[in-house]
Amino acid sequence: MSNTNSIKLNSKDKHPSPARRWSPTLLDGVLLLAVVGLVAWLAYRSSIGINYHWRWSQAFELVFNPTANGGLPYFVQGIIATLRLSVWGLVLAVTLGTLLGLAKHSAMAVFSIPANLFIQLVRNIPPLVFIFIFYFFISNQLIPLLGLSDVLRGYSGEVSGWQAFFVWS
Repeated sequence: MSNTNSIKLNSKDKHPSPARRWSPTLLDGVLLLAVVGLVAWLAYRSSIGINYHWRWSQAFELVFNPTANGGLPYFVQGIIATLRLSVWGLVLAVTLGTLLGLAKHSAMAVFSIPANLFIQLVRNIPPLVFIFIFYFFISNQLIPLLGLSDVLRGYSGEVSGWQAFFVWS
């Protein structure tokens, strides 16, 4: 015999009661007045406190006019640099992700354990903390160790072969 019929519903429990209508309370009114007052005060303060007239024509000139040496506008250069960084990041992420995925699912513990440790470490560190660790600690140790101090901090303006490869490829 099944135990599903052991709970009996009353006739009033078969149909749920209609949703109660919301009715404003005194606290709702006070909070609404506080928000309206805050918005009004911000509007008043911004009208007397900000005395700046936007010059949109100059902004559009900065965005779309070529640079002084006749090159691409800075806005277009920024878009190209962003796209280039995105492509290099995509290539690095796909390569590293594929290698780590293969290593994690490997039958050999020599590959699977370090890959799993790395994946769990990266997964549990917030991205901003990861950026701070790399920028402030690891880069300060790796740059002198690899002898890149002169290349990165003492840039003379000349383009080396590696720089040309990464910039124009």
